[in-house]
Amino acid sequence: MFDYVVCHAPLPDSTRPSGRTFQTKDFEYPSMDIYTITAAGRLMVEDVHFDEVPKAERPYPDAPDDSLLSLLGSMRREVDGSHDVGLHGDLHFYEWHDNHDGGAGEWEEYRARFTLGQLESIERVQGRQ
Repeated sequence: MFDYVVCHAPLPDSTRPSGRTFQTKDFEYPSMDIYTITAAGRLMVEDVHFDEVPKAERPYPDAPDDSLLSLLGSMRREVDGSHDVGLHGDLHFYEWHDNHDGGAGEWEEYRARFTLGQLESIERVQGRQ
């Protein structure tokens, strides 16, 4: 499992736009949570809850209750807000992106250093391909 990191801070050695989504496994219990490094250098995490979707609104509303199809789309993720994580330490995040022109793809990995919750630096991690 992993979590997502959306980075709005400038990334070194990158020509791609900010606001991109990466993955991380740095948090103790990764569960596909969404963290954001803001342009102001704070690490925020979304506060969410899940609501049950009425059967009539699911992709397979006529599926038998004891089938796996009946479970598809049965829960809806709702964002209640976000809060500051106050991270003190390093956060590694990464992505693999394909070059759609048929060339080799690229591994991008970064280390963000936070001190008492404030982003101090982001460095590109070299050497992985």
